[in-house]
Amino acid sequence: MGMALPEYCETALSLICLLASAGTVTIAGDNFGSLTATFTKNEYGWPEVVARSAVARLFASNRVEVKRAGKSLVAGELATVLQKKQNLDKLTVEKINAVSPEELARLKAAMRSLMDTTPATDDPKSMAEQLRSFASAQAQAYRANTPATRPYPFAARFEAQIAKLDSLASMAEDWQWVVSTFPGEASDYDAANKDLGKMAAFANGNGMQKRYDDLRAFMQAEASEAVALGVSQEDIDEIRATLTDESCYATSRVVQANKKMVRARKTMAAALTKVRSEARASIERLKQSYLENYDFVAVPEENVRQFEDIFASCLGKADNAATKREAEALLGELQRNETARIVALLTPPKPEPPKPPVNDDDDDPSVDPQQPPNPPKTVSARSLVPRGWSKPVFSTPEDAAAYADEIRRRIEEAIARGDIVTS
Repeated sequence: MGMALPEYCETALSLICLLASAGTVTIAGDNFGSLTATFTKNEYGWPEVVARSAVARLFASNRVEVKRAGKSLVAGELATVLQKKQNLDKLTVEKINAVSPEELARLKAAMRSLMDTTPATDDPKSMAEQLRSFASAQAQAYRANTPATRPYPFAARFEAQIAKLDSLASMAEDWQWVVSTFPGEASDYDAANKDLGKMAAFANGNGMQKRYDDLRAFMQAEASEAVALGVSQEDIDEIRATLTDESCYATSRVVQANKKMVRARKTMAAALTKVRSEARASIERLKQSYLENYDFVAVPEENVRQFEDIFASCLGKADNAATKREAEALLGELQRNETARIVALLTPPKPEPPKPPVNDDDDDPSVDPQQPPNPPKTVSARSLVPRGWSKPVFSTPEDAAAYADEIRRRIEEAIARGDIVTS
């Protein structure tokens, strides 16, 4: 900005300062602030092209700024309109205050912090264009990662930080803003840029993302059973909160939650092994009770095979139960669904009754044929408990004995009817 200018340019710059004190200065037009109108008349008598040349030289040396509708023109735009003389009366000219060495040093330091490189020029306009280009390119590159961030809680933050870089690119079109304001705000833009880098790395599959996805899979497929298997509710709540934390990509929270998940899985595996073992033991005890109470020597071989298959299937389910509830329900399901079949398999068939003597009544349709016996019915001893007992309160040993006798009588009657009574 300190380069020597031709005398006519210095004269033009002095006139711009003089005219600006009274109003707006334009390149052309009939108004009082028109440069061409002033220089082509009165004591100057310059050709119009000299006035336009002075503006171009002053612009190139950063002594003036040319604006159209309040927006600064860049060098290429100004060259075009000056050459074609397009709406020169709409172009305003403003003197630029010189940028001090201290301001340039401050701007370079701010740009180096953001861009990791030091500008190779001292031209503030070139530096502003370099900053604008950098911010625009960064925003565009990060925007390509937007779909990858959508499954994560920081998706909205990611878009907001991109918008901050877009804003910087827009503001950097005004090089004076870059010189005067950007250095004071550079740390915010630098933080946004680094923040975007961390979010993009997470969304595209770094180690933190893999831990996060493992946490999410755990919560979707395993956490519902965790507390029942001995995992603390606090650990489950912390894992859930981590998955909704928009800063999860930038802190150690995912790592800590992942450690809780690993411990939870170990606790659950041990607890589920124990529950499966207990379920298997209860099924084997039931099987043993049948072995002790029935004469298997008299049971047909095929019936024994089916008996073994029933228990083998149930024991297999116990070994592979996925939840505590599933394992604990197996014994009850076996008793409800298979007791009648098991008893039928283990009960010797009754001898066929003697055939009645043949007589003429056999052909008589009015005589009912012998009906086959009904199959045994399975009833629970609990269903035989007396309801509406005459003495709702047991106050003496005799009351208790009478109640027990009544239950025994009902069970014996059921057995006498041929029913199968379960506990």
